[in-house]
Amino acid sequence: MTIVVAKVFGDRIIILSDTMITNAGATRANAIPGRLKAIAISVNISIAYAGLSDQALTAIRKCWQAVQAGESISSVYSILQEASRQHDIDFVIASHSPDAELRKIRKGVLTNPLPETAIGDLDIVRDLEAKEAQLRPGFIPGIQPGELKFRSAFRELMGESGVTFNAEVGGVPNVLVCRPGDHHYEPHAGVTLWDTITIGVPETEDQLNDRASGKTQWKYAAHTARLSGVGVTGLRLQDAGIGFIHSPLASDDAVKVKLEKVNEAEQSTEFQEILERIAEATGGGVFVPSKPITPFEDIDLASLKKMAEHAETMAYKTTLSLHPDGLWLECCAPHQSRSQLLSFRGVTAGEFEEIVIHHIDELCEALSATARPA
Repeated sequence: MTIVVAKVFGDRIIILSDTMITNAGATRANAIPGRLKAIAISVNISIAYAGLSDQALTAIRKCWQAVQAGESISSVYSILQEASRQHDIDFVIASHSPDAELRKIRKGVLTNPLPETAIGDLDIVRDLEAKEAQLRPGFIPGIQPGELKFRSAFRELMGESGVTFNAEVGGVPNVLVCRPGDHHYEPHAGVTLWDTITIGVPETEDQLNDRASGKTQWKYAAHTARLSGVGVTGLRLQDAGIGFIHSPLASDDAVKVKLEKVNEAEQSTEFQEILERIAEATGGGVFVPSKPITPFEDIDLASLKKMAEHAETMAYKTTLSLHPDGLWLECCAPHQSRSQLLSFRGVTAGEFEEIVIHHIDELCEALSATARPA
Protein backbone atom coordinates (compact mmCIF):
# COMPACT_ATOMS: atom_id res chain seq x y z
CA MET A 1 0.00 0.00 0.00
CA THR A 2 0.99 3.61 -0.44
CA ILE A 3 -0.10 7.11 0.40
CA VAL A 4 0.15 9.77 -2.30
CA VAL A 5 -1.69 13.06 -1.87
CA ALA A 6 -1.57 16.00 -4.26
CA LYS A 7 -3.07 19.49 -4.37
CA VAL A 8 -3.06 22.44 -6.73
CA PHE A 9 -2.08 25.83 -5.30
CA GLY A 10 -2.31 28.40 -8.10
CA ASP A 11 0.31 27.46 -10.67
CA ARG A 12 2.01 25.04 -8.24
CA ILE A 13 1.15 21.38 -7.61
CA ILE A 14 2.45 19.64 -4.48
CA ILE A 15 2.77 15.84 -4.43
CA LEU A 16 3.45 14.18 -1.06
CA SER A 17 4.27 10.48 -0.71
CA ASP A 18 5.73 7.83 1.58
CA THR A 19 8.52 5.38 0.73
CA MET A 20 7.37 2.04 2.17
CA ILE A 21 7.18 -0.98 -0.13
CA THR A 22 5.43 -4.16 1.00
CA ASN A 23 6.06 -7.58 -0.52
CA ALA A 24 4.07 -10.69 0.34
CA GLY A 25 7.22 -12.79 0.13
CA ALA A 26 9.30 -10.57 2.41
CA THR A 27 9.66 -10.97 6.17
CA ARG A 28 9.00 -7.26 6.72
CA ALA A 29 8.14 -4.13 4.78
CA ASN A 30 10.87 -2.09 3.11
CA ALA A 31 10.29 1.29 4.79
CA ILE A 32 13.82 2.71 4.71
CA PRO A 33 15.05 3.25 2.12
CA GLY A 34 11.90 1.99 0.39
CA ARG A 35 11.25 3.41 -3.07
CA LEU A 36 10.57 6.83 -4.56
CA LYS A 37 6.89 6.86 -5.54
CA ALA A 38 6.57 10.40 -6.97
CA ILE A 39 8.91 10.79 -9.93
CA ALA A 40 9.75 13.86 -11.97
CA ILE A 41 10.29 12.81 -15.61
CA SER A 42 10.80 16.33 -16.99
CA VAL A 43 10.66 19.95 -15.83
CA ASN A 44 6.92 19.94 -16.65
CA ILE A 45 5.70 16.39 -15.93
CA SER A 46 5.72 14.28 -12.76
CA ILE A 47 4.05 10.94 -12.02
CA ALA A 48 3.21 9.18 -8.75
CA TYR A 49 1.86 5.67 -8.33
CA ALA A 50 0.12 3.27 -5.95
CA GLY A 51 0.04 -0.44 -6.63
CA LEU A 52 2.51 -2.94 -8.05
CA SER A 53 5.79 -1.08 -7.85
CA ASP A 54 7.84 -2.99 -10.47
CA GLN A 55 5.14 -2.68 -13.11
CA ALA A 56 4.47 0.97 -12.25
CA LEU A 57 8.14 1.89 -12.59
CA THR A 58 8.35 0.10 -15.94
CA ALA A 59 5.46 2.22 -17.22
CA ILE A 60 6.94 5.44 -15.82
CA ARG A 61 10.26 4.72 -17.55
CA LYS A 62 8.39 4.29 -20.84
CA CYS A 63 6.78 7.70 -20.22
CA TRP A 64 10.20 9.22 -19.51
CA GLN A 65 11.63 7.79 -22.72
CA ALA A 66 8.62 9.09 -24.67
CA VAL A 67 9.03 12.59 -23.26
CA GLN A 68 12.79 12.54 -23.93
CA ALA A 69 11.92 11.63 -27.54
CA GLY A 70 9.70 14.71 -27.80
CA GLU A 71 6.28 13.10 -27.41
CA SER A 72 3.44 14.99 -25.74
CA ILE A 73 1.58 14.53 -22.46
CA SER A 74 -1.06 12.55 -24.41
CA SER A 75 1.48 9.77 -24.95
CA VAL A 76 2.18 9.74 -21.20
CA TYR A 77 -1.52 9.34 -20.44
CA SER A 78 -1.86 6.48 -22.96
CA ILE A 79 1.10 4.55 -21.52
CA LEU A 80 -0.17 4.92 -17.96
CA GLN A 81 -3.77 4.05 -18.83
CA GLU A 82 -2.60 0.78 -20.39
CA ALA A 83 -0.48 -0.10 -17.34
CA SER A 84 -3.37 0.79 -15.03
CA ARG A 85 -5.75 -1.52 -16.91
CA GLN A 86 -3.29 -4.42 -17.03
CA HIS A 87 -1.92 -4.27 -13.48
CA ASP A 88 -4.55 -2.40 -11.41
CA ILE A 89 -2.18 0.49 -10.68
CA ASP A 90 -3.35 4.00 -9.81
CA PHE A 91 -1.41 7.01 -11.08
CA VAL A 92 -1.35 10.73 -10.30
CA ILE A 93 0.01 13.02 -13.00
CA ALA A 94 1.06 16.63 -12.46
CA SER A 95 1.83 18.64 -15.58
CA HIS A 96 2.36 22.15 -16.87
CA SER A 97 1.56 22.57 -20.55
CA PRO A 98 1.59 25.46 -19.84
CA ASP A 99 -1.17 25.61 -17.20
CA ALA A 100 -1.06 23.45 -14.07
CA GLU A 101 -3.07 20.25 -14.42
CA LEU A 102 -3.51 17.48 -11.85
CA ARG A 103 -5.11 14.25 -13.06
CA LYS A 104 -5.60 10.69 -11.82
CA ILE A 105 -5.76 7.38 -13.64
CA ARG A 106 -7.64 4.54 -11.97
CA LYS A 107 -8.63 1.26 -13.67
CA GLY A 108 -7.42 2.75 -16.94
CA VAL A 109 -9.69 5.80 -16.77
CA LEU A 110 -8.19 9.29 -16.96
CA THR A 111 -9.98 11.99 -14.96
CA ASN A 112 -10.52 15.60 -15.89
CA PRO A 113 -8.23 18.15 -14.16
CA LEU A 114 -8.66 18.00 -10.36
CA PRO A 115 -8.00 20.54 -7.57
CA GLU A 116 -6.71 17.73 -5.35
CA THR A 117 -6.52 13.95 -5.31
CA ALA A 118 -5.09 10.96 -3.44
CA ILE A 119 -4.27 7.32 -4.16
CA GLY A 120 -3.34 4.40 -1.91
CA ASP A 121 -4.52 4.29 1.70
CA LEU A 122 -7.27 6.91 1.62
CA ASP A 123 -8.00 6.57 5.35
CA ILE A 124 -4.80 8.53 5.96
CA VAL A 125 -6.25 11.49 4.05
CA ARG A 126 -8.70 12.07 6.90
CA ASP A 127 -5.84 12.03 9.40
CA LEU A 128 -3.96 14.50 7.22
CA GLU A 129 -6.93 16.87 7.05
CA ALA A 130 -7.29 16.74 10.83
CA LYS A 131 -3.59 17.50 11.25
CA GLU A 132 -3.83 20.45 8.83
CA ALA A 133 -6.67 21.90 10.91
CA GLN A 134 -4.44 21.85 14.02
CA LEU A 135 -1.54 23.78 12.45
CA ARG A 136 -1.24 27.53 12.26
CA PRO A 137 -0.32 28.96 8.83
CA GLY A 138 3.37 28.98 7.95
CA PHE A 139 5.21 31.79 6.24
CA ILE A 140 7.41 31.75 3.16
CA PRO A 141 7.10 34.67 0.72
CA GLY A 142 5.43 33.69 -2.54
CA ILE A 143 3.94 30.45 -1.18
CA GLN A 144 0.33 30.18 -0.10
CA PRO A 145 -0.18 29.46 3.64
CA GLY A 146 -2.42 26.55 2.71
CA GLU A 147 0.42 24.89 0.83
CA LEU A 148 2.76 25.20 3.80
CA LYS A 149 0.15 23.69 6.13
CA PHE A 150 -0.41 20.82 3.68
CA ARG A 151 3.30 20.01 3.53
CA SER A 152 3.92 20.48 7.27
CA ALA A 153 0.91 18.36 8.24
CA PHE A 154 2.12 15.46 6.12
CA ARG A 155 5.64 15.56 7.54
CA GLU A 156 4.35 15.76 11.12
CA LEU A 157 1.88 12.93 10.55
CA MET A 158 4.61 10.69 9.18
CA GLY A 159 7.11 11.72 11.87
CA GLU A 160 4.78 11.02 14.77
CA SER A 161 4.38 7.40 13.70
CA GLY A 162 8.03 6.52 13.27
CA VAL A 163 9.07 4.24 10.43
CA THR A 164 5.63 2.69 10.00
CA PHE A 165 2.41 4.69 9.92
CA ASN A 166 0.57 1.40 9.62
CA ALA A 167 1.38 -2.06 8.27
CA GLU A 168 1.59 -0.81 4.68
CA VAL A 169 2.43 2.91 4.82
CA GLY A 170 5.56 4.50 6.25
CA GLY A 171 9.21 5.31 5.71
CA VAL A 172 10.01 8.98 5.25
CA PRO A 173 7.96 11.71 3.56
CA ASN A 174 8.88 12.98 0.10
CA VAL A 175 7.87 16.42 -1.17
CA LEU A 176 7.72 17.02 -4.93
CA VAL A 177 7.07 20.64 -5.89
CA CYS A 178 5.75 21.11 -9.43
CA ARG A 179 5.72 24.57 -10.91
CA PRO A 180 5.93 25.76 -14.55
CA GLY A 181 9.24 24.64 -16.02
CA ASP A 182 10.53 23.41 -12.66
CA HIS A 183 9.50 20.10 -11.09
CA HIS A 184 11.87 19.49 -8.18
CA TYR A 185 12.09 17.80 -4.78
CA GLU A 186 12.33 19.72 -1.52
CA PRO A 187 15.08 18.85 0.98
CA HIS A 188 14.10 18.34 4.58
CA ALA A 189 15.34 16.59 7.70
CA GLY A 190 13.89 14.93 10.76
CA VAL A 191 14.02 12.05 13.19
CA THR A 192 12.97 8.52 12.29
CA LEU A 193 11.89 6.22 15.12
CA TRP A 194 12.48 2.50 14.81
CA ASP A 195 10.76 1.84 18.15
CA THR A 196 7.91 4.29 18.56
CA ILE A 197 7.29 5.39 22.15
CA THR A 198 3.99 6.91 23.15
CA ILE A 199 4.69 10.14 25.02
CA GLY A 200 2.73 10.66 28.21
CA VAL A 201 2.72 7.08 29.51
CA PRO A 202 5.42 5.31 31.57
CA GLU A 203 8.55 4.35 29.59
CA THR A 204 11.48 2.27 30.69
CA GLU A 205 14.96 3.74 31.17
CA ASP A 206 16.23 1.22 28.62
CA GLN A 207 13.85 2.60 26.00
CA LEU A 208 14.90 6.16 26.68
CA ASN A 209 18.59 5.26 26.59
CA ASP A 210 18.12 3.39 23.31
CA ARG A 211 16.52 6.46 21.74
CA ALA A 212 19.27 8.74 22.98
CA SER A 213 22.01 6.43 21.67
CA GLY A 214 20.54 6.07 18.17
CA LYS A 215 19.63 2.41 18.60
CA THR A 216 15.93 3.07 18.02
CA GLN A 217 16.06 6.59 16.60
CA TRP A 218 17.92 7.99 13.58
CA LYS A 219 18.33 11.52 12.37
CA TYR A 220 17.81 11.61 8.62
CA ALA A 221 18.27 14.19 5.90
CA ALA A 222 16.47 14.05 2.56
CA HIS A 223 18.82 15.44 -0.09
CA THR A 224 17.74 16.71 -3.49
CA ALA A 225 19.66 17.38 -6.69
CA ARG A 226 20.05 20.93 -7.94
CA LEU A 227 18.77 19.82 -11.33
CA SER A 228 15.03 20.07 -11.93
CA GLY A 229 12.98 17.54 -13.85
CA VAL A 230 14.99 14.47 -12.86
CA GLY A 231 13.65 11.75 -10.55
CA VAL A 232 16.64 11.44 -8.24
CA THR A 233 16.70 11.98 -4.46
CA GLY A 234 18.91 10.93 -1.56
CA LEU A 235 18.29 9.79 2.01
CA ARG A 236 21.19 10.12 4.45
CA LEU A 237 21.35 8.58 7.92
CA GLN A 238 24.10 10.49 9.68
CA ASP A 239 24.50 8.28 12.76
CA ALA A 240 24.72 5.14 10.65
CA GLY A 241 27.16 6.72 8.19
CA ILE A 242 25.18 5.55 5.18
CA GLY A 243 23.05 7.05 2.46
CA PHE A 244 20.63 5.79 -0.17
CA ILE A 245 20.17 7.20 -3.66
CA HIS A 246 16.72 6.82 -5.19
CA SER A 247 16.98 6.87 -8.99
CA PRO A 248 13.90 4.95 -10.19
CA LEU A 249 14.35 5.95 -13.83
CA ALA A 250 17.52 3.82 -13.76
CA SER A 251 16.96 1.29 -10.97
CA ASP A 252 13.95 -0.05 -9.07
CA ASP A 253 15.67 -0.05 -5.70
CA ALA A 254 17.74 2.58 -3.93
CA VAL A 255 21.53 2.31 -4.11
CA LYS A 256 23.28 2.11 -0.72
CA VAL A 257 26.29 4.38 -0.22
CA LYS A 258 28.81 4.04 2.61
CA LEU A 259 29.89 7.50 3.76
CA GLU A 260 33.42 8.10 4.99
CA LYS A 261 32.91 11.45 6.72
CA VAL A 262 31.66 11.62 10.33
CA ASN A 263 31.31 15.37 10.75
CA GLU A 264 27.76 16.41 9.83
CA ALA A 265 28.68 19.19 7.38
CA GLU A 266 31.43 17.15 5.69
CA GLN A 267 29.21 14.08 5.44
CA SER A 268 26.41 16.18 3.96
CA THR A 269 28.76 17.56 1.32
CA GLU A 270 30.17 14.10 0.53
CA PHE A 271 26.71 12.65 -0.01
CA GLN A 272 25.45 15.65 -1.98
CA GLU A 273 28.35 15.34 -4.44
CA ILE A 274 27.47 11.69 -5.06
CA LEU A 275 23.81 12.59 -5.55
CA GLU A 276 24.63 15.34 -8.06
CA ARG A 277 26.80 12.97 -10.13
CA ILE A 278 24.01 10.41 -10.35
CA ALA A 279 21.42 13.06 -11.24
CA GLU A 280 23.64 14.34 -14.05
CA ALA A 281 24.31 10.79 -15.30
CA THR A 282 20.58 10.02 -15.36
CA GLY A 283 20.04 12.76 -17.94
CA GLY A 284 17.09 14.96 -18.76
CA GLY A 285 17.54 17.30 -15.81
CA VAL A 286 17.76 21.06 -16.21
CA PHE A 287 19.28 23.69 -13.96
CA VAL A 288 16.62 26.38 -13.48
CA PRO A 289 18.21 29.79 -12.81
CA SER A 290 14.92 31.19 -11.52
CA LYS A 291 15.20 28.88 -8.51
CA PRO A 292 17.37 31.08 -6.26
CA ILE A 293 19.67 29.59 -3.65
CA THR A 294 20.91 31.91 -0.93
CA PRO A 295 24.67 31.42 -0.46
CA PHE A 296 26.32 31.65 2.95
CA GLU A 297 27.81 35.05 2.22
CA ASP A 298 24.35 36.57 1.73
CA ILE A 299 23.39 35.88 5.36
CA ASP A 300 25.18 38.51 7.40
CA LEU A 301 26.42 38.08 10.98
CA ALA A 302 23.86 40.52 12.36
CA SER A 303 21.06 38.40 10.92
CA LEU A 304 22.54 35.18 12.32
CA LYS A 305 22.94 36.84 15.71
CA LYS A 306 19.30 37.90 15.74
CA MET A 307 18.20 34.33 14.93
CA ALA A 308 20.46 32.90 17.66
CA GLU A 309 19.25 35.42 20.24
CA HIS A 310 15.67 34.49 19.46
CA ALA A 311 16.53 30.79 19.85
CA GLU A 312 17.95 31.52 23.32
CA THR A 313 14.58 32.90 24.48
CA MET A 314 12.84 29.55 23.88
CA ALA A 315 11.70 27.38 26.78
CA TYR A 316 13.66 24.42 25.33
CA LYS A 317 17.27 24.33 24.17
CA THR A 318 17.23 25.38 20.52
CA THR A 319 20.26 25.17 18.22
CA LEU A 320 20.92 26.45 14.69
CA SER A 321 23.50 24.84 12.37
CA LEU A 322 24.45 26.07 8.90
CA HIS A 323 24.58 23.53 6.08
CA PRO A 324 25.41 24.01 2.38
CA ASP A 325 21.73 24.01 1.34
CA GLY A 326 19.98 25.37 4.42
CA LEU A 327 19.78 25.89 8.14
CA TRP A 328 19.18 23.02 10.57
CA LEU A 329 16.94 23.88 13.53
CA GLU A 330 16.66 21.57 16.53
CA CYS A 331 14.55 22.06 19.65
CA CYS A 332 15.37 19.61 22.47
CA ALA A 333 13.42 18.52 25.56
CA PRO A 334 14.32 15.62 27.85
CA HIS A 335 14.16 12.35 25.86
CA GLN A 336 12.81 13.89 22.64
CA SER A 337 13.38 16.62 20.11
CA ARG A 338 11.92 18.35 17.08
CA SER A 339 14.09 19.31 14.12
CA GLN A 340 13.77 20.80 10.67
CA LEU A 341 15.99 21.72 7.74
CA LEU A 342 15.01 25.06 6.22
CA SER A 343 16.14 25.23 2.60
CA PHE A 344 17.82 28.30 1.15
CA ARG A 345 16.06 27.49 -2.12
CA GLY A 346 13.56 30.09 -3.24
CA VAL A 347 14.15 32.81 -0.64
CA THR A 348 16.33 35.90 -0.28
CA ALA A 349 18.62 36.57 2.67
CA GLY A 350 16.29 39.26 4.07
CA GLU A 351 13.29 36.95 3.99
CA PHE A 352 15.22 34.04 5.48
CA GLU A 353 15.62 35.70 8.89
CA GLU A 354 11.86 36.12 9.28
CA ILE A 355 11.23 32.56 8.11
CA VAL A 356 13.73 31.09 10.60
CA ILE A 357 12.28 32.98 13.56
CA HIS A 358 8.79 31.82 12.61
CA HIS A 359 9.88 28.19 12.43
CA ILE A 360 11.78 28.35 15.72
CA ASP A 361 8.52 29.40 17.38
CA GLU A 362 6.61 26.66 15.56
CA LEU A 363 9.08 23.89 16.49
CA CYS A 364 9.12 24.77 20.18
CA GLU A 365 5.36 25.15 20.25
CA ALA A 366 4.95 21.67 18.74
CA LEU A 367 7.43 20.21 21.23
CA SER A 368 5.73 21.79 24.23
CA ALA A 369 2.49 20.04 23.27
CA THR A 370 4.06 16.57 23.68
CA ALA A 371 7.10 16.96 25.93
CA ARG A 372 7.15 15.16 29.24
CA PRO A 373 8.87 16.67 32.29
CA ALA A 374 12.54 15.88 32.91
